[in-house]
Amino acid sequence: MTDIRSAVRSDLLDAVSARHDGLIPAAALRESGFTSHAVGVMVREGSLVRPRRGVYVPGEVWRSADPDERYRLFTRATVASAERPAVVSHLSAAAMHGLPIIGSWPPVVHMLNPEASGGSTARHTTSHRRAAASQIAVIAGIRVTSLTRTLVDVAASTSFLTGVVMIDHALRIDRERVASAERRGAASSCLPP
Repeated sequence: MTDIRSAVRSDLLDAVSARHDGLIPAAALRESGFTSHAVGVMVREGSLVRPRRGVYVPGEVWRSADPDERYRLFTRATVASAERPAVVSHLSAAAMHGLPIIGSWPPVVHMLNPEASGGSTARHTTSHRRAAASQIAVIAGIRVTSLTRTLVDVAASTSFLTGVVMIDHALRIDRERVASAERRGAASSCLPP
């Protein structure tokens, strides 16, 4: 009987996770019939991981994710739990764009906030005072600064090495994309020459 319940619970979690693109809001768990006690049990046994308050990820997804993917999940969970619409920037946008980092990702998510008094840091976020970026990309359902803006922000706010590695990676990927398009007969670069 326990195996049947576990299988049903697992199938239900998979369905809820699929509806929310891998993240599971606490409200979706309640709507699916999971009590707070049941959610607590699933967190303790590892079937759910809570990267941010009110947002969960299936345990297997979290355990199989590399550090880059875990930071992207943390970023998405932070945006999902934000009180107002957010534009992710700086290193957090770099992670969402799939850029590599030297070292580890920060313990916070970088966001643009035109009302911040300079740069301000809360427990899980760092706000950068700037009007919303004019060029926004949407990646995995969240708004992020464009690749070009992200590269400028990272170069201006991190070490020289981190900036160079990310810019070099972006240029290499763009060169490969242009070369592939030229082979197909439709070339255009996303980045300036």
